[in-house]
Amino acid sequence: MGTPGYMSPEQVKGETAGPESDIFSCGVLLYELLTGTHPFEAPSAASVMYRIVHEDIPPPRLANPMVPPHIEQVIMKECSKNPFERYRSALEMKDHIERGIVTALRDEKTVVVSPSTAEAPAGGETILRQLRQEGVPIGIHAPSVPSPVHEAKKSKTLVAVLSVLLIVILTGGIAASLLLVLGKGMTILITSPGEGESIPGSTVKVSLDVKEPGKVRKIELYLDSEKIETLTRPPFETEIEVPAPGSHEIRAAAYNKNGALITEVVRQFETIGEVARETEPGAIPGIETTQEEQETTGGTSPEEVPVVGKDYFSGVLLIKHSNTTWRYSIDYPRGWSFTENVVSYGHRTKWWSPDRRVYFLVDAAGNPDPVPFATPRNIDKNNRSKNSSYRCYRIEDTTFKGQPACIYEFSLTSTEDDFFPGKTIRKYDFFVNGTEHGYAILFAARPEDYGESLQSFIDRVIQSFEPDI
Repeated sequence: MGTPGYMSPEQVKGETAGPESDIFSCGVLLYELLTGTHPFEAPSAASVMYRIVHEDIPPPRLANPMVPPHIEQVIMKECSKNPFERYRSALEMKDHIERGIVTALRDEKTVVVSPSTAEAPAGGETILRQLRQEGVPIGIHAPSVPSPVHEAKKSKTLVAVLSVLLIVILTGGIAASLLLVLGKGMTILITSPGEGESIPGSTVKVSLDVKEPGKVRKIELYLDSEKIETLTRPPFETEIEVPAPGSHEIRAAAYNKNGALITEVVRQFETIGEVARETEPGAIPGIETTQEEQETTGGTSPEEVPVVGKDYFSGVLLIKHSNTTWRYSIDYPRGWSFTENVVSYGHRTKWWSPDRRVYFLVDAAGNPDPVPFATPRNIDKNNRSKNSSYRCYRIEDTTFKGQPACIYEFSLTSTEDDFFPGKTIRKYDFFVNGTEHGYAILFAARPEDYGESLQSFIDRVIQSFEPDI
């Protein structure tokens, strides 16, 4: 996703990010370097992302009047909300800055004032003597008369600094320098798997040696560029499932307490031998399907699978998922895939069963809902007016680990493109407050799988949920 304070509006909204997104981030960094303040400063990551999407940056010269006007124009263009209004490339930005520098130097008028032409105080006295006679203390705090030569040098110095800064930005030096500063003294080693190690089977143990764990807020693990888990506390180790034999790459990215990336480490390894075959979409785990049956059922879409209820949560190994930005942790079944997205109200993490017949998700909102049961009642009202097959089974106020909560259970015809479109699905939505955020944990399935899995989902997954970590 990126460091929240330097994300572009399109990144925050989960849209495709191109080179213009990097231009926006560069503008934010340049603003911060020249003013000493962050243009979207806010007390929480959610508030920062809201300001990035909805608020324009304040003009840099309000924070530092010494910023040249043409540099202010560059920054404002870089930080446009619309990516098509930004520079198309770093070279275009460079040309704009250089043209401004040339103009500034051309317009700079250096006037050398000689003793013969300078206006002297009356009576032939020096300025210092006149100040003493007027009772003004002379010393290190004495006011000085600005010299045009000095002003010209100061302006040229600022222009020179900006020129060097531009070169550093365009060569990527700033990012590298920040990583060196933030990661100074930080060492992370992948102790398992070994470099180039051949591992039989599909289960791989990942262990990290973190020299200064107190500096680390979280470590994100990626398998072949796909995020698979987040570790937040020692011991930094886990087991991962590799979907297919062959060569693989595990990457660990460590973030500091402010959420900034401080270091990354990569390890290459391979898995050999028999690996558990990934269940094809529409297939029931444990049931072999012949070619003839596949041609009959299609074997591609979940709704064509014969009605066979299955408990997806009972008797399976659960893995803990932690999100330190949104301050919660929850368990999920090993082998389930998940995605994370920024949404209009906050953040969503969604887990899918291997056969994609079941999913559950956690929505985190920027602020706790003052009345947790108000949201499900509003959703209920909206569903009644828009979905003729909608049926509400209960809206029940309760408490969860000392916090107000609400249970909302219902069924309706699915309008989700990737989940039984046009078919009846049943959902269990659990709303609960934390001290800083509001959460909704939702479980969705076809009625037969819902009925089999609901109680173990409540007992094992919801009960594992921890807000305010």
